[in-house]
Amino acid sequence: MNSKKQIWLILLLGILNFILLTFIKYYSNQLSFADINFLKIGNFISVFQILLFIIGNGLLIFSGKKNNSGHINFLAFLSVIYIIPLVLVIIITLVNFEFSNSYFLGYPIKKIIPVIFLVVNQTLFLFVLFTLWFIYLGNNYLAYFYSSIAVIISIIILISAAFVKTFLVEDVVIFSKENKFDYGIILGAAVWSGDKPSPIFIGRIEKGAELYLNRVIKNIHLTGGNAPGELSEAKAAYNYLVENYNINPDDILIEEATSTTNEQIRFIKNNFSNSSSNFLFISDDFHLKRIEDMADFYNLNANVISSKYKLNFQKSLYYRLRESVGLVLFWFFAI
Repeated sequence: MNSKKQIWLILLLGILNFILLTFIKYYSNQLSFADINFLKIGNFISVFQILLFIIGNGLLIFSGKKNNSGHINFLAFLSVIYIIPLVLVIIITLVNFEFSNSYFLGYPIKKIIPVIFLVVNQTLFLFVLFTLWFIYLGNNYLAYFYSSIAVIISIIILISAAFVKTFLVEDVVIFSKENKFDYGIILGAAVWSGDKPSPIFIGRIEKGAELYLNRVIKNIHLTGGNAPGELSEAKAAYNYLVENYNINPDDILIEEATSTTNEQIRFIKNNFSNSSSNFLFISDDFHLKRIEDMADFYNLNANVISSKYKLNFQKSLYYRLRESVGLVLFWFFAI
């Protein structure tokens, strides 16, 4: 196959990659394609990437330059390779593949494996994208090196932008007469030995109790599942509330099936958003931006508020960096 046909193949595989990735983002989150909005930040980045990809391929096809067939063949090979992880994720999603219930670094294996596949896909796609442009610009011999550096710089820029965005959140003004909410959503966090909520989790729970007792929220919704053999996050929060506050148990809702922020917000979308209800998500400062973006992705009528739990500098930096990675993963893959 000559170089131009290979470039056409690379172009078609890149467009297929964009379509499959969009399908995964929406189908796996139980959303229809009517919900797609390309102005949302993750979709906007994806569209920008595919436009650069199409332009880069077009320039190589129609520029009249003689391209290095070895480079083009390698990029065609990589294009086939980066499609494979997406196909595997789609198969896992469609057949509802059952993974083991084991955990790694506190995260369930069934969540980690699709993330690895998706990250491999996007990394290879970016490498192909940058290499196409460096080849067009005449950097044939150093194209792979420059592309590797460009991928690393892109990842650093994205995480840095997400890190800055974790600070760009304003709490709702809770004592305004207009700001009354049907549900206060307390997102789950770690449960320590003895089925006791961790200090961070207690901060969220106590903030929820304060809002309920001040009649800012009508109901408290507790979320969060559990690792095997442990009390669920939602149940631990429920026990803490009824033991320490005068709260009507009928006003507390418990959801124990979810294990990630995205799953918890998707649960709210699927079970409550058909009504005119409004929601107030209660979590920590570092967590709020990702919640905001997720609620926006699901078109929820929602606001956020911080628990105001104080972290030292090292822990705050750690959590914000972790959230920054999580935010980038959500932008690209809606996970």
